[in-house]
Amino acid sequence: MEPAPVGVAPSCYDPTRVRHPIACATRPLRKEKGSGRHQAAKWRARDAVQWAKAPISADGSVFGFMKVQAVGEARVLTAPLAPLTGRIVIVTLVAVIALTVFHSIAGLLRHENLGLGYLPRSGLTLFWLLTLLNLFVRRFRPCWSLSPAELLALFACLLVTGSIPGQEFGIHFYLNLLAFLWHSRPGTPFAETILPHLDPKFLPGHRWNDPAVYLAYQGLPEGVAIPWRDWLLPLCLWTPYFLLLYGTLMLTAGLFVRRWEDEERLLYPLAQVPAAFADAQQSASLLRHPLFWLGFVAPCVLWSFRGLHQYFPAFPDLNLQPTTGTLFSAGPATVFNDVLIEVRTDMIGLAYLLPLEVSLSGWLFYLLRRLQWMGRIYLGVTTGHAEFFTFQTMGAYAALALLLLWRNRTFLRHLVKSWGQSFPSSANPPLPPRWLLLGFLFGWVGLMVWCRFFGLAFPWGLVLLGSWFLGALVAARIICEAGLFIYGIPLSPPGTLNQVLFSAFGIDRIGVGNAVKMLAISWCQIRSSATNVLPNFFYAYKLGAIGGVNRTQLTGLLMTAVAVSFVTTHLTNLSVIYRFGVGKLSSWAQNAGFNSLNWLFTQVTMQPKMRSEHWRAFLLGAVVQWSLVWLRGQWLWFAISPLGWVMTQGWPMDRYWFSFFWGWLARALVTQFAGYSGWQAGRPFAFGLIVGTFFILTLWGIVHLYYPAPPVLLE
Repeated sequence: MEPAPVGVAPSCYDPTRVRHPIACATRPLRKEKGSGRHQAAKWRARDAVQWAKAPISADGSVFGFMKVQAVGEARVLTAPLAPLTGRIVIVTLVAVIALTVFHSIAGLLRHENLGLGYLPRSGLTLFWLLTLLNLFVRRFRPCWSLSPAELLALFACLLVTGSIPGQEFGIHFYLNLLAFLWHSRPGTPFAETILPHLDPKFLPGHRWNDPAVYLAYQGLPEGVAIPWRDWLLPLCLWTPYFLLLYGTLMLTAGLFVRRWEDEERLLYPLAQVPAAFADAQQSASLLRHPLFWLGFVAPCVLWSFRGLHQYFPAFPDLNLQPTTGTLFSAGPATVFNDVLIEVRTDMIGLAYLLPLEVSLSGWLFYLLRRLQWMGRIYLGVTTGHAEFFTFQTMGAYAALALLLLWRNRTFLRHLVKSWGQSFPSSANPPLPPRWLLLGFLFGWVGLMVWCRFFGLAFPWGLVLLGSWFLGALVAARIICEAGLFIYGIPLSPPGTLNQVLFSAFGIDRIGVGNAVKMLAISWCQIRSSATNVLPNFFYAYKLGAIGGVNRTQLTGLLMTAVAVSFVTTHLTNLSVIYRFGVGKLSSWAQNAGFNSLNWLFTQVTMQPKMRSEHWRAFLLGAVVQWSLVWLRGQWLWFAISPLGWVMTQGWPMDRYWFSFFWGWLARALVTQFAGYSGWQAGRPFAFGLIVGTFFILTLWGIVHLYYPAPPVLLE
């Protein structure tokens, strides 16, 4: 029998019932009058202590190498913080440069998004291979081996830079700037409607036939150099904005990290994977475990069938992305026709590691959304379903954002009043609280000044960045609690947030010039919720806490890695674009610039506005989200995560819901019949599924660079 944690009576401790109280979706742990609420608060407090201590082994270590002691409800480090040495800084920056170059080439030429997501495939694969090499070095030259703190600091940098050269920025920024000139030839509607509102100094040229534009689409003739001089001024003007955006997000994570880690005890489920391999002893133990290799080999075999079929059509192809087909010939139930039932081995493994209430919500709310769609058809609504779910999700987002601010009102008020001087910090703060607050304010001022310099009116810059910031905070909360590998809301890039703002306020009120500039500054971070980097910064700091890394030094390393990644992306992406020409890039990259321009032109000419049905959908999403939060806080038996309502409203859960179901079912059955110890025994298999999937997809991505073929997996 597992011993009860410190502060929990042995007679009351049952490890099979370990749950984490989802702080975003529950009432505060306070004593209220009334036996029901008071009892529920006591049980949630007891579960919080149980969760906090459950991963700690009998000798008091966390993940095998971190020494801690329980003080109140927080984990306080007792081992000295590990400084970041020069060798790990060099190794980290080399790894960041190597992966940035790889992601840039693979993304532009093959549409292989291996750096996408909150647990990037190629980043985790490289990290895992480095841990294997580290085990070998440790055996023969222990003094040369990397410590767990150094390994986790390296992975933290790979985490925050993984998507910069790909879908998040690199595939779109340069091609959008070029497309705004190339497609705005004299006589085209784009030339009269869009182009005049962009300052030429932010573009690599003035006309469609300027060398920097023409050569990008036609490809460089032999002996002609890349027109770097034409790009020098635009890149010097845009790069400070990108760094301000990333730096402000990093400081935002630093401000909230103590509250989310020490007070609200968020799960950070994705951190389990790199933490399990950072420690040499635990990594060696996993590598000797047959369940790990069984889980590793299974996805390698499955996805290799798909990869070999791309080259040899006669080779059997395993369809891992089937659909339900035609289940119903007519009627409202046709919404269940052609539903994707994709088998994602990495998501099955991840769902097994999640709390049951989170994995249950992942697939249950997806089916409820389909039922909602069916109900709309039954009531005679046959059109506008996509718009309905878009604004419903925006309502849920708004409700969660307001709840987050309300629940943190005391925290924020104390922080502002004290200017961070007397504000309590964690045992290992990213920066002193006052520096975090001043840096955050400086970042916002810098962003507003840059937007004004760009020509965007101050009110609309504040509306766009402010609403995006609240949405990023909600996305970070979802990822840090629910642990989705990738998450997106039902807003189609390139418009995303601008789609809602243009409809809510109207293009006539915003102005065409401001609308053009709002879309342009959205090409980094804002364009897609699936690539929001704020959750990655939270996870980076969490990994620093797990490894005992000096998080003040980690903050400097993270920002250095981001700057190096942007510079490397500038050099690599432009080299690929001019060497091959836009016409020889992947189909996604070829159309990225035109799609952005065409979407903006449609918005400007059609000037859509929110109608009454949009507002009703917005209100419905907000009310349902608030109700779920209230129910979760009132009744202990309501073991469904309210985050499921908002996290299943986008395209990722359309693909992952079926895998979430299998992961949930596996954990539910194991816990029911084998208890907590049985679930722990199955974790190596889950780790194997995740690492094996990432490894084989990265391997096929490398093969496709040299031998072109369609991607094994399309995201």
